[in-house]
Amino acid sequence: MITRQMLMDELYKKVFGDRTTHIRIKTINVQSDRRVEDKTAKNAVPGFDGTNFESRWPLLKEFLASRTMGFSNPAQDPTIFMLQEMDDAAKEKLQEYFESQGMIFLSEKYTGDASDKSAFSFGMALPQQYSVVNTRQVYFTQTGKPLTREEQDELNPEQRKVFNCGSEFAKSAQLVTLRDKKTGLEFLVVNMHPGLTNEHKLEVMRRIGVELQNEKRPIVLAGDMNAFDFDVPEPTNLEEMSETMMQNGFDANAKHLETEGVQSTFMSMPYDIFRYLDEAEKDEYHRLRKGVDPIEFRTWVLNIIKAKQIPLSGAVLDRVFTRGFASGADIRVNSATMTSEGLVYPNQKPDRAMFEDYVLDGYITGQGSVVMSDHYALLCHIMLEITWQQAMRFKAGNLKSDAVDTAGAVKTSMLSMFSSMRNSVTATCSRSPDSGEEQANAPSAPTLVAV
Repeated sequence: MITRQMLMDELYKKVFGDRTTHIRIKTINVQSDRRVEDKTAKNAVPGFDGTNFESRWPLLKEFLASRTMGFSNPAQDPTIFMLQEMDDAAKEKLQEYFESQGMIFLSEKYTGDASDKSAFSFGMALPQQYSVVNTRQVYFTQTGKPLTREEQDELNPEQRKVFNCGSEFAKSAQLVTLRDKKTGLEFLVVNMHPGLTNEHKLEVMRRIGVELQNEKRPIVLAGDMNAFDFDVPEPTNLEEMSETMMQNGFDANAKHLETEGVQSTFMSMPYDIFRYLDEAEKDEYHRLRKGVDPIEFRTWVLNIIKAKQIPLSGAVLDRVFTRGFASGADIRVNSATMTSEGLVYPNQKPDRAMFEDYVLDGYITGQGSVVMSDHYALLCHIMLEITWQQAMRFKAGNLKSDAVDTAGAVKTSMLSMFSSMRNSVTATCSRSPDSGEEQANAPSAPTLVAV
């Protein structure tokens, strides 16, 4: 017995091709050089040559160029890039790179003020297989609206912190709705980078949950979650942040990184140790950093790291949360970074101390930064099977933007192919007198694959 499900599945394959769709996302905090006057100098901080963005750019560019899923043509590579912490110089360089690869590049200032040169930007680079349905920004402020740089400057530090929901700097989220041109699948991508204080991060997670509570499309929310307070050596609210998202129906897809490999997505630059110092050490840190001898400052920092056994690795600051994908979807997350010795997957590195020593040796031997950023990238791979019912619904919902995919055209295609499809299915499908044949021939679950 040939069932309706069998006919429609076979028809869908003929009309739309392979039902399996892949969504790949790479999210990375690129670590720009805010408050560094000379962007071209090799030392973003005195004594630490090679730590600025310009010096790390070759490693970052090599990482961005590392292809996925076997595609050699960058314009055909289905990877979506989500970027955080771009200053204007980094944004210009990254935009030029991605557009040279035939990709769409979208960016938004954290503050919402395009003229604010002191503010970082979000970036999102999209391959041609996606079209942009809409974009918007959610502002984490008392009013839900942004202030211009001039308006922010009129507030004192405490007023700014109150207005920005506990953050010294204005923060927001970049939201982009995409449509897969092949399948019609629409999904929402949310690019995040909350502030440093625990109070702010929990409020941000609460607010984004409220903002997305009525969103019906699948969602991928990712970015640098800044999961420690600047004044607290160890992360204190990672679990609370994840719990808040899970209460809003999200899955915490990067949680396994807490127990794998180096158990971190962050490797601080050697000078980024202030939270581990006592008051006397903080005074000495400031004195030497402002001094005239950069080598003295560098030597002091490296010595105190060893003397106090200060860990360079942080926690899993970068996160991926998903919601709304079909229950059969396979979602995998790995971490990766480009080093001077090639691509490394830190969640597969068994020895955290050894990896820290490798990074620290770069400064001791004068190589400078041997990693592309103080954050590792997260690689998220989502594989799901689009059913013919979903495909019909996607196409019917996209009539205004895709004139060739009209309901009439789809219906005509079905009718014209029905006879030949019946013959094809008869030849390829086994018959069974069992009344449970429809269940037995139901589409199989998607095959699980590794990133």
